[in-house]
Amino acid sequence: MVYSPSNARILTVSNSASSLAMFSSIQVAVDSAKIGDTVFVHASTVNYTNTIVKKRIVLLGEGGKPNYSNLFAYIPSLSIDTLGGLQVSGLIVNGLKIGAFSIEPRIKGIIIRNCHVSSTSNLYGVGHTIINNIFSYFYVYLGTNSVFSNNIITFSISSGENCVISNNIFIAGQLTSGSVRDINGCTVVNNIFISTDKAFGVGLGNSFNKNLQAGTDLPSDNLKSAFPINVFTESTITSSMTEEQYLTASWKQLSTSVGINAGTDGKDVGVYGGNFPWPSNKIFNGDPGLPKVELLEVQNAVVEPNGTIKFNFKAKSASAK
Repeated sequence: MVYSPSNARILTVSNSASSLAMFSSIQVAVDSAKIGDTVFVHASTVNYTNTIVKKRIVLLGEGGKPNYSNLFAYIPSLSIDTLGGLQVSGLIVNGLKIGAFSIEPRIKGIIIRNCHVSSTSNLYGVGHTIINNIFSYFYVYLGTNSVFSNNIITFSISSGENCVISNNIFIAGQLTSGSVRDINGCTVVNNIFISTDKAFGVGLGNSFNKNLQAGTDLPSDNLKSAFPINVFTESTITSSMTEEQYLTASWKQLSTSVGINAGTDGKDVGVYGGNFPWPSNKIFNGDPGLPKVELLEVQNAVVEPNGTIKFNFKAKSASAK
């Protein structure tokens, strides 16, 4: 979906000769955008360059693997910063592959969804919504009063205050450090911790409830000693799975899994439950839900003068994913 009011513009970006656009550089498009505009980045075989955003726009890509083509819009480093009092709060980042991702601590209310982040994630600031992403690097650092839900994360969250951490899947543990650590006053519910390592490290004033873990360190109101082989339909889901495996896993649970309908809300624990569930039966591809023509077939190849062309047409609406 393109998040823009009727008077806003859509600026297109492509660094591929086979895909025409208004700009070849994301940074130039961002600098040319006005508050409320959408910068739409085409998927490409060529990486884009590092980008800094200092205004409230929508930065929109085609997805991590649009149409499962293994193409994506990749930004090696994306920084959200402030400039001269311009409003940055409310910026939306959707459907991109990002290397290092950083948000300046003074910024509020960023939405990050349908992205694959493959390096350090310093998501500081206040009141962010971080949903439906894959984080495939060691640490994700959170700020204050943010929602971190329905994500896949390979290692750990290493900070955060008064945050909601729910319905995520943590793949690998951090031994004695914990997959969630150095957090304070956070609500941690309905997550799945695949590793037998500790789920929680140091922190104060946190609540843990209905988290499913292979280990045993969480309080009694959690689902402990639940090993992946007894939870997921796919045998490849382990704490040592490769990036290719977790990018192509469906994360579906067995009908006999203790995580089915076991969440604090009566829904499944993990990414298919909660307030921001992954689309049913979809492998992660970072699809931002763009409208798309899926079929166009001409039925009569030869048309008489003033005749009628007959065709079959099929499209996907912006709301369908």
